[in-house]
Amino acid sequence: MSQIGGSVGQSWLRIEGLRSADEDTVPLCRTVVYVHADSAGVGRLVGRRKSASHELIEDLYAEKIGDVEQTIRADVASAAVGRELEVDSGTVLVENERAYRATSRKIAEVAVSRFAFNRFTLAIRLRGAP
Repeated sequence: MSQIGGSVGQSWLRIEGLRSADEDTVPLCRTVVYVHADSAGVGRLVGRRKSASHELIEDLYAEKIGDVEQTIRADVASAAVGRELEVDSGTVLVENERAYRATSRKIAEVAVSRFAFNRFTLAIRLRGAP
């Protein structure tokens, strides 16, 4: 659990699923979301609401997400992940890990999404000081 900012003895809700674009049947990515036990009630709403799980945490628990730390790395698909994403084993993947930290500084959620390299786009807009 140390890779998601947790420690031994903590409880986390694990939610797994495949995401597709509305018009496409090919999976866009495989995502695993870890929600801190303090906010695990969001699990009953996943799939019932279109909101992202971190938005559900804010809505249900009045817990504001203060910042998100994102790490992007390359990996290759195992046979199992390849089958899920409909790519060959060994295909290059992009792993996008996001840790959502509440304003209380507690990590409320960690989401790890794995995309086939040709299904991932990252757009960043940087602004200078006003």
